[in-house]
Amino acid sequence: MNKKASIQINPSLTTTVKVLRTVCALRFLLLLLFAIPAAVQAQFICTTNSGTPDTITITGLTTNLVGDVTIPGTIDGLQVVSIADSVFSSSSNMTSIIMENGIKYIGNSTFSIANNSLTNIVIPDSVLTIGHHAFAGNYLASFTIGNGIVSIGWYAFYQCGSLTSIRIPDSTITIARNAFTYCTGLTNILIGNHVTSIDMLAFSGCTSLPNISIPTNISNIARALFAGCSSLTNVTIPDTVTNIDDGAFLQCGSLSNIIIPESVVSLGGETFMSSGLSSIALPNSITSIKDQTFYSCGNLTNIIIPNSVTSIGKNAFDSCISLTSFVIPDSITNIGDYAFCNCYNLTNVIIGNQITTIAAGLFDSCSNLTSITIPSCVTNIVGASFSYCTSLTSVYFKGNAPSNGLNLFYGANASIIYYLPNALGWDTTFCDRPTSVWKPQLLGDDRFGINTNQFGFNIFWASGMTVVVEGCTNLVNLSWFPLRTNTLSKDLVYFDDPEWTNYPNCFYRVRWP
Repeated sequence: MNKKASIQINPSLTTTVKVLRTVCALRFLLLLLFAIPAAVQAQFICTTNSGTPDTITITGLTTNLVGDVTIPGTIDGLQVVSIADSVFSSSSNMTSIIMENGIKYIGNSTFSIANNSLTNIVIPDSVLTIGHHAFAGNYLASFTIGNGIVSIGWYAFYQCGSLTSIRIPDSTITIARNAFTYCTGLTNILIGNHVTSIDMLAFSGCTSLPNISIPTNISNIARALFAGCSSLTNVTIPDTVTNIDDGAFLQCGSLSNIIIPESVVSLGGETFMSSGLSSIALPNSITSIKDQTFYSCGNLTNIIIPNSVTSIGKNAFDSCISLTSFVIPDSITNIGDYAFCNCYNLTNVIIGNQITTIAAGLFDSCSNLTSITIPSCVTNIVGASFSYCTSLTSVYFKGNAPSNGLNLFYGANASIIYYLPNALGWDTTFCDRPTSVWKPQLLGDDRFGINTNQFGFNIFWASGMTVVVEGCTNLVNLSWFPLRTNTLSKDLVYFDDPEWTNYPNCFYRVRWP
């Protein structure tokens, strides 16, 4: 006899089974949730810090990190306070990094990875220092610096070419050398007012940067600080700055004007070399123009040199091809070799009355210089001072014959050398060029002739010399009568004769007593 087996399920048991299944599922889900932080923490190798056993430093990784990465503020209940040198330098596929609060120190070369995919980093306010080369070579497009940063190490953001904007908080005190060198995409930098030191080359090669404001606590603009910032057009220098170091604005080709405050007492060599300056007024606090300060400033047409300046260095204005005239003030006692070399559009130069030596190659290759007057204070002219001055036709000396070097006029015309009456040491030639007595000359220019009911003309001769202007009414029966005796206040003076209408004809001449 076959019996049928049957199972009857108690409805209450069914409910119990369903509840058990739900509880198991929740437990599994909770296990997964707690396993995620454990997995993240397992990615890091840590070392307990000596003296503070409740804090740790991340010193290594158990695996290469990929994608978005979070660096925890605590691991196994211990506070993460620092990240050691080069920890993430081998993880080349991270895309973003978020640091949790509590981390204070970022080590050297920590995230330094060239040609990687890291584009975004957020640094919390707890971080105090960024180490050397910390982010060098990354393609960072977005970077948030926390409000606790005190110092930024050298080369920290070197060659982060995709970085477009950076805000350095007020908490920052020092920015080390080359910190942002070759951040070629940077168009905006805001520097906190508490920064007291920005080291050399910190922003050099930032070719897209158009504007910069120097913080008010800065006293020194460091060497080559903005060198190669080819888009820089506007610089604000506060009156706390006392020194602008060598090459600070070297090769800033778009920088056409800059205001240097009176607080600046020192301007370094090569400061504006190959920049776009078209004009500049130096403050009365400057005492010297150093070597190559304005070398190859091809757009420079005007410069005001105050009487506080006593020296001009070597090649200071070399290759300033737009300069057409230059006045060397009487305060200057020394000019370095080749100071105006290759200024080939220079046509007029006034040399101050304190210069004793015309330096080697001083006006070498000034091919449009037609004449020049050498003051009486000059006692020595070094070799090749006027070489290749191909338009130079006359040189006027106010004093005795100076000692001279070789090839003084090599490749130049300098057809006649003029010297004043009674000057000593002159011969029929000077440096193989013929000499002649320098006599006062009447010049016919735009002021020559009738002017406001008087007749006038310019007299060219050496300042300090005395000239007598004479008139004559008949050139057949010569009878010259004195009109005026003048001691010239400068080399070129204007003479006018308000009584010229009293004569049917009047002819003029000038002579020395």
